[in-house]
Order: sequence, then structure tokens, then C-alpha cells
Amino acid sequence: MRDAKFVTIGFDVREVVPTSAIRRLDQLNQMVAWPSKVLTTADAMVQPKPPRYRYQENSSDAETSILGFFRPIGGLIRSVRADISGTEKIYVYRLRSEIVAYIEERFGCIEREFDLATDASEFQQIGFDVVDIDGLTSGLWGCSFEIWEKELWAPHFQKHLNRFGLFDDENFAARFAQCRSLVVEEHAPFLSLQILAMPD
Repeated sequence: MRDAKFVTIGFDVREVVPTSAIRRLDQLNQMVAWPSKVLTTADAMVQPKPPRYRYQENSSDAETSILGFFRPIGGLIRSVRADISGTEKIYVYRLRSEIVAYIEERFGCIEREFDLATDASEFQQIGFDVVDIDGLTSGLWGCSFEIWEKELWAPHFQKHLNRFGLFDDENFAARFAQCRSLVVEEHAPFLSLQILAMPD
């Protein structure tokens, strides 16, 4: 599971998004396609953290990264896993190593101690989100689509989204990121973020 192209930048706990919330996203034109299983995104405004972890959004404690989720510290994921309920899931976030270098230029050093092989060996890739790295706003689920965007992009990108509402193919995620960066300039640049989870 180790891949030199990607760097683990942390992990987070998120609530399962109910169908009613997905319907609201559809009504607000915030989705390009309907996920067939469980909507998954790094965007905490769409898939929120459980209330007990929301302190991380404005925190500088030892466990919280500069990006607002748990630092990739060996052993920490085990203690968090013991604390979650059946309506919560843990996700591991990874970026390409060259993107991490870009982020560190802007925000400072990101810890890389997290040993995926020993602390999260059961985690598997479930897809790629497209996010504004400044706040993890999702270009897939967290920003409204103009009608012309849905008409133009849905036929092309929809078939490449999986049952979690994520891209299976990083190349298509990167193309979609470029498209969203041109339109939603206040959140540009969008980047592809690899998400891993434990299998159901």
C-alpha cells in the first residue's frame, strides 16, 4: 500500500452523510452526479466532523495539523478508531509528494510520521476528491455549479465518479480540478486528494 508518489498528510473522522443531506446538495446545485453508495468528501461543510472533533477547525493543539485534521502521527489513529461510533468513519488523506512541497511553502512543514503499513494497513483507496487545499472545500460537492457547467461537464465526468462520489482515476480528477479552478476562482487552485477508508 505504500506508494512513493503519495504522502499521507493526516486523517479525520466524519459522520455518514444521510440521504436527506444529499438531496439538499442536489437542490442547491452542488453536485454533478448522485453517489450510489455513501457520499464521501474531505469537505467538512458537506461531510461534517462529529461535534467532539470540531474544535480542530480552529485549533493548534498537538494532534491537529495545519490543515485542520489529525496529524499523521503513528499510534494516534489507533486511539481514535477505538472512540468512533457506527455512524462515523475514519478517512486517511494523501497528496502527491510535489503538491505537499507546494503546501509546505505556503503553510509550513507537514508531519509525515504516519506509518500506513502498520497503523492503517486495512485502509484502501476509495477514490479522489477535488479540493481547495486552503480549506478543503470540495470542487465536487462544496461549490455550486452553474447550469451550463452541469450541462457541459456532467456527461463527461459523471461516468468517472464511483459509488462514493469520488473519481477512481486520478487523471480525471486532475482534469476536473482544472475545470473548476477556471470557474470558481476564489477557491483556485483545486487539487486532487486521494482518500482511503476501511472496507465495509
